[in-house]
Amino acid sequence: MDRMQQAIRFYQGDFLAGFSVSDSVTYDEWLILEREQLHRQALEALNHVINAYEGRGLIDFALPYAWRQVEMDLWNDDRQQQLIRLLARSGRRSEALSQYEKCRQLLWDELGVEPAVETQTLYEAIRSEQLDEAGGRLAIRAKRRNQLIL
Repeated sequence: MDRMQQAIRFYQGDFLAGFSVSDSVTYDEWLILEREQLHRQALEALNHVINAYEGRGLIDFALPYAWRQVEMDLWNDDRQQQLIRLLARSGRRSEALSQYEKCRQLLWDELGVEPAVETQTLYEAIRSEQLDEAGGRLAIRAKRRNQLIL
């Protein structure tokens, strides 16, 4: 965990940003592949740290990593969903709802799509206060017995 957090701190964006070699297709191809691989590895490390903290119930520790993950992969619905869920679980319901609206607007403006059904369902659960903050699951009331099912 410490090594992953350290690697995340060291990752500052695109590898060799601003550096170029003129008229070198081979270099450009190599650089693109290296950047993509490092970016993917950074996202995987972030996701691992977030899941580890969330699994331990340390939501406030997971949130900065979730924010960074969304900044690095803005149009990824799963990452947005994870951030929204963590915000709700940390008691920041209005911020979670606001983040959903930002996500929805971004996806519509940039890609012409709505958020995934799972993200919409999460939003509705938070909005209607049906999210179990302890586990981040949807709480559903049985119609007849009015008992909580998780």
